[in-house]
Amino acid sequence: MVESLRSVLARTGKGRQRMTSENDQVTAAWFDVMHAFAVHTTGGRSESGPGGTWLFVTANDISLENGVFSPGPPDEAEVAVMARRMAGFGWDFCLQVRGEPTPGILRVAADHGLHEREVLPLMTCSAAGVRYATAPRSTAAINVVKVTEAEHYAVTMAAAFEAPREVFGALLEGELKANGCTGYIAVHDGVAVGTGLGAVSGDQLGIYNIGTLPDHRHRGHGRAMSERILRDGFAAGATRAFLQSSTEAVPLYESLGFRTLETWTYLY
Repeated sequence: MVESLRSVLARTGKGRQRMTSENDQVTAAWFDVMHAFAVHTTGGRSESGPGGTWLFVTANDISLENGVFSPGPPDEAEVAVMARRMAGFGWDFCLQVRGEPTPGILRVAADHGLHEREVLPLMTCSAAGVRYATAPRSTAAINVVKVTEAEHYAVTMAAAFEAPREVFGALLEGELKANGCTGYIAVHDGVAVGTGLGAVSGDQLGIYNIGTLPDHRHRGHGRAMSERILRDGFAAGATRAFLQSSTEAVPLYESLGFRTLETWTYLY
């Protein structure tokens, strides 16, 4: 990672008293991981403004993963400047804020035609708080993915998320190359049935890309994948895990011991 959110905040003076709560520590780790994804992806980029705003280009057609992101109370003027810069790159993109967007942020979003909204929970669980399954349903083997297997990983993930392979661009290869990141494929009866990714940043473990192919859902593969990532991440030194979950997957993560810290809004 070139420069972490923590170091940018220290350099700019933004948030010196702010990034101390559990929520803020998890947020800092999330931004550090996004930075790593962007700078390791071909065609990706990561930039930070003097007001603490971040611009991430992950070079794919998923608007929620390209855009202007605010780790704290948004600097509306800076968000507007960086949104104009982001628009020049030609990718679909979003504006992200913690909690509810201010009227100023909504105006910036409207200026760029970002009228859709998605609210996602930021969830966390300590290593001691994880509730592992005592009798796992899944019998899938969870295999670590090598960088040379990035295309197989991408094809499997696209099938799991029911999306065309090309929407992910080179992002998934970048994720596998990023420091502290490990990709996984679940294999059942010789067939790839799911994916996952763990990303360790300091003492925090991010969980990403949990997906199961449609014909293999509701058999415990997603939980088995999540548990493997948790075990490996905690063994690597993390003490807390975090993730952003779809509405449908919240009950799964709550059953694992995760709880919602806060919600983030994406305008796209």
